[in-house]
Amino acid sequence: MVEEHQPENCNYYDLVILGASGFTGKYVVKEALKFLNTTSPISPLKTIALAGPLPSKGPLIEHQKKVELWELKLPLSDSMVDIRTLSTLAENPHGLPGVNESDEHIEKRKNFWLTMKPSHIRVMFGSKSFLDFLRFISVGMIISLFGRLGFGRWLLLKFPSVLTLGCFRKEGPSEEEVESATFKMWFVGQSYSRENLAASHKESRKPDIEIVTRVMGPEVGYLTTPVINSSSMCPYCTEST
Repeated sequence: MVEEHQPENCNYYDLVILGASGFTGKYVVKEALKFLNTTSPISPLKTIALAGPLPSKGPLIEHQKKVELWELKLPLSDSMVDIRTLSTLAENPHGLPGVNESDEHIEKRKNFWLTMKPSHIRVMFGSKSFLDFLRFISVGMIISLFGRLGFGRWLLLKFPSVLTLGCFRKEGPSEEEVESATFKMWFVGQSYSRENLAASHKESRKPDIEIVTRVMGPEVGYLTTPVINSSSMCPYCTEST
């Protein structure tokens, strides 16, 4: 039996809603409030909370002087994956147990996941040239506009190179292009040096420490992704045997 440690001075809720934004988020909150009844003894919900507050979304385009890049915010769906990951971590602070774990591995897993802290993640597209953003935004608007109609989607599939200003083409990259391509990613992490600063509710309180990590490698889609997938499976195969 695992003894659960419940920290003091913590608020507990019957329901916590994560990522309640946009039309879907408002609908979820509206439906949850129908079951909220603090006086009825048979009500399934007595307390409800919305996770937050979220940090400011920040500008759409900004310049990172430390990495000498212009950045454009990308409207990706990866944020929902991050929310599910963080909610799973909140429910399992010691990590998800594996099959046939040794005592040493259990202790190592617990110590590792206890160092993980909640975070907010933004994905940005970087370029040294500000003019690249004009092309990128134009392609995004074309795909969004043409993708709404069947005829527009047919045009995108029929003439991808023309409508995407050369960003995509039917035949894909050649072997020479794949071999010569590289990628760079910058991870800019901001946090607080002391816990009392992070617990402050003042919105003007900005993080006082920053760590920048650069990751480089070969072509990111055809070469790096298979390497990452294979490397991720190695610990699983080793531990399962």
